[in-house]
Amino acid sequence: MTVARLQLASMFVVVARWVRESYCGRIGCVRSDRFGWDHLALSILEEVDATPPPLAIELARFRVMEELDKQFEHHFSGLQQLIGAPLHYVQEKLSVADSTEIPEDDASVRELGTIDVSRVNVDERNATSPDDSSQNHIPAGGVRISFTVPVDPMHEEALSILKKLQIIENDASSGDFCTRREFARWFVKLCSKLERKRMHRIIPNLITSGSVESAFDDVNFDDPDFLYIQSLGESGIVPSKLSSFFGTSANGSQSANRNSNFLPESYLSRFDLVNWKLLVEYPFASELDQKMLSKNVHTLDLSAWPDVTASVFVDLFGGDHSIVSKVFGNTRRLQHHKPVTKAQAAAALTSGRMEEVVRDELNRLEAENQSRLSAMSEMMEELINRGDIKQYWEDKMKKEQDRGFEVEKHLQDVLHELANERTDQEKEIADLLKEKSALERQNQELVCLRSEVDGMYDRLATESLEVMADEENLEKLSSDMSSKHQAVTEAKSYLEAEKEALTMLRSWVEQEATRVHEHAEVLERAFFAVAILLALARSQSTET
Repeated sequence: MTVARLQLASMFVVVARWVRESYCGRIGCVRSDRFGWDHLALSILEEVDATPPPLAIELARFRVMEELDKQFEHHFSGLQQLIGAPLHYVQEKLSVADSTEIPEDDASVRELGTIDVSRVNVDERNATSPDDSSQNHIPAGGVRISFTVPVDPMHEEALSILKKLQIIENDASSGDFCTRREFARWFVKLCSKLERKRMHRIIPNLITSGSVESAFDDVNFDDPDFLYIQSLGESGIVPSKLSSFFGTSANGSQSANRNSNFLPESYLSRFDLVNWKLLVEYPFASELDQKMLSKNVHTLDLSAWPDVTASVFVDLFGGDHSIVSKVFGNTRRLQHHKPVTKAQAAAALTSGRMEEVVRDELNRLEAENQSRLSAMSEMMEELINRGDIKQYWEDKMKKEQDRGFEVEKHLQDVLHELANERTDQEKEIADLLKEKSALERQNQELVCLRSEVDGMYDRLATESLEVMADEENLEKLSSDMSSKHQAVTEAKSYLEAEKEALTMLRSWVEQEATRVHEHAEVLERAFFAVAILLALARSQSTET
């Protein structure tokens, strides 16, 4: 097998490994070779073994596309677009995949832009929409697949050149999508700053908020990019409300008046990128016959472009030297609704007529830099020859020596003060040690006192328990005494009642005794009277 065959074999092995790792891993495949990419690579090598290398590459890519159409019809439309990309994209990807160890210094050269396909509208029905600028405003569908696409080194170089010329901001990333606002700002700045011919120049007019009508409803006067966007509307490059004053827009569309929104935050589509650039690149292309130009253009989806201008046919007629080829590579489908990256926008801005202008501007800056450096070197040489620098440095060294002496003297004074302060601190430390020993003794005494207090506290606790026991006994005795006192009280009341009864009985007995005594006296008197009467009777009887 020849060297070309070995290179082809290694290329397809890397393709199989890259596709397997990039896509099977992202959808959660259990097996890394689930779709048979290794087997596919081997079968392709067998088929193209007897084919010349240039034709073998095209045949192999066709076989990969055919296999993808079978297995990824509903889930991996973004991968089909990647496989259909220009050949230099694939070669760049393969070179990145082959070199597993890349130095950190070359990381910027091999930078890969991360693209989220979910942010791109891949619905082919949008291709029939009359207004392409509104399709990229909000993603309406598509499969959510994130993958890395290699950035063309030429695009990277164009982006770095525009950053150097202060057209594009330094924080712009090559892999990010470009918005319509950003491209309008860069486009107008480039055409107004570097363009030499007035027919190709876009000059922003310094206007006030009330002196002119706004070209777009969604771009107000206080917008930071109003001047650039308004310039595109006034020049007729972008259809706006001002297009009605000229009858038609720059691309001859009467339907542009229906849409008066610029959508500055939307992604810039391929159609807008090519259309805006080519309208300035070929301002008189509308006078040519589009049918004659379209016969030599082999673009499959050109009929789906809304309002294709003659400038597009003129550019596509240029073949490999066209702006479309320099930006999107050798492709048969331009896919006008897809958004472009900032690197692609930079490549478009530096293509065509601006390529020579940018080169001249870079040469001018380089010449100015060289002249500045040469002037500085001449001034330096003159100063050296005059001896001013030597005298200056001698004076400087003398001043530094004097300053060194002063610093040394000051250092000695500081060291002396430091020694005195150290002696004072040692004395203070000795005093502090004495105070520390005294505090330790006091602390020991406090510990002893605390132990004594703890003993007294224990004794007080014991005595408190004894007092509590005595109180309980006293409470018991008190309860017994109260019960006995109650019994004595009851007995006393009973005795008093008996005493009162005895007193009443005594008084009754005394009354009865008095009455009996009186009755006895009466009986005694009666008895005495009877005795007297008996004696009288006896005496009378005796006398008789």
